[in-house]
Amino acid sequence: REYPYAGVVGPKVVYLDNPETIQFADYRWYPEHIEHRGERDVGQYNFLSRTSHVIGCCMLYRRSVFARAGVFDIRFSPSQVEDPDHHFSVMAAGYDILFDGRITVKHPLTAGRKPSAAAAANSYGNFIKMEGKWGKEIFKILETGLDKSGRILVDERTARVSIIIPVFNKVALTEKCLSALYANTEPTVPFEVIIVDNGSTDDTPQFLQTAQTQYPNLRVISNAENVGFARACNQGAQAAAGEFILFLNNDTEVQPGWLAAMLNTIQSNPNAAVVGSKLLFPDGTIQHAGVAIVADANLGIPVSAWHIGYLHQDSAAFNKLRVLQAVTAACMLVKKEVFTEVGGFDEAYWNGYEDVDFCFKVGQAGYDIYYQPESVVIHYESQSGAERHLREDDNLQLLQKRWREKIIPDYVQTAEKEIYPNAAIVIVTYNSENSIRACLDSVLENTHTAAEIVVVDNASADGTRDILAQYGGRIRTILNNENLGFSAACNQGIRATRGDFVVLLNPDTIVTPGWLRQMQAHF
Repeated sequence: REYPYAGVVGPKVVYLDNPETIQFADYRWYPEHIEHRGERDVGQYNFLSRTSHVIGCCMLYRRSVFARAGVFDIRFSPSQVEDPDHHFSVMAAGYDILFDGRITVKHPLTAGRKPSAAAAANSYGNFIKMEGKWGKEIFKILETGLDKSGRILVDERTARVSIIIPVFNKVALTEKCLSALYANTEPTVPFEVIIVDNGSTDDTPQFLQTAQTQYPNLRVISNAENVGFARACNQGAQAAAGEFILFLNNDTEVQPGWLAAMLNTIQSNPNAAVVGSKLLFPDGTIQHAGVAIVADANLGIPVSAWHIGYLHQDSAAFNKLRVLQAVTAACMLVKKEVFTEVGGFDEAYWNGYEDVDFCFKVGQAGYDIYYQPESVVIHYESQSGAERHLREDDNLQLLQKRWREKIIPDYVQTAEKEIYPNAAIVIVTYNSENSIRACLDSVLENTHTAAEIVVVDNASADGTRDILAQYGGRIRTILNNENLGFSAACNQGIRATRGDFVVLLNPDTIVTPGWLRQMQAHF
């Protein structure tokens, strides 16, 4: 499904007498040389990628390939050239050659043995004949399938992720962004890059012209003027070929493994539609670990968006996969079909809160938004220019108008700047050692909204209190010296909490993912 035009697939080949060593992986043909990937530890090359030639001892063909590309040219048999010759025919017919290093076969050629002089001469002679047959056409074919670094080249048939980068001036940031992007994005993930230039007046247009020849799969959309972040993103999405769209600021540097972590999240959680990264400042402090929605009485803002962990040191608290109401579009992966379904970014916003608004639309449509801390991106926040803040107040007012009656805040900030969760979970225990751990673990794992957990213990005589102590600051406990009964203990918990919502939960209950947010949606 990832490669609908696959015509040939070949595995990794190891020596029969030395299976810890790779005999052949694949060949990559370039105008200057032929690269043979082999003679490595068996743990190498464990990936799937497009290539220009797999080894003839084990090849899987789609039967339709022979109808379009023909069969083997008997002029090159027997030699080591009939396979690559036929693979050029396969690629010329529009099919892909795939190497899958996750599959291994053994071949009896003795490790370290070289072919005889006669065999080598025969192969070389046939190689010259093959070059004569194909000429420079070989390399025209290869240019559509592979670049010199061995990275997969993709087109509209095979792109899985379309990375959209809106830019306006600050060419040095764009240079660093692209350099990190191509260096740190996994070669097994087919992607394209679409840069939308919002009328840059510095050297950005000239750089982008050069970048299209320097970087594979890079396209540029040039606007005559700055149309804003939302419209630029929508332009890129409309031109995107991938089934996933990745919005990326040009003042970012992605880190190794960033995209694979996001893709794994969105593909392994059926209801996931959006995934956001952990963003760090250059000094390693947190810039974004997801977005919390706050009802801010101090500033009189019913729906405010705060970056979780802002300016804090990176720690375990910010390294848990979470479902949230919003993430930032500085690095945001979206299912393209969902992006289209909810209407993309609202262009009424100008460089601010359009990502929060978009996430709200996705949530209202019934999808989940994930924060994935294993996807790490360095963010030089707000380095793209002061113009991004010109309409911030207008954007915030628009967000209130659209969502103040529809969105339930995660937190409340009082006029005195005291902050507390907008929901509380009260659990009454009495001799509950057999059930309370499972209950608390399920609550901590599956509650996708900010909530204070208060456990009121009615003088348990078993090991309940020892278990509660193990949760430390993750829960708050009220320890009664006598059993006050269920009702009185519930009242204690209610009086000890704040927020618009209180859940009374029995200690022998196991909650499921998203339970609380789904219940809140009825209010």
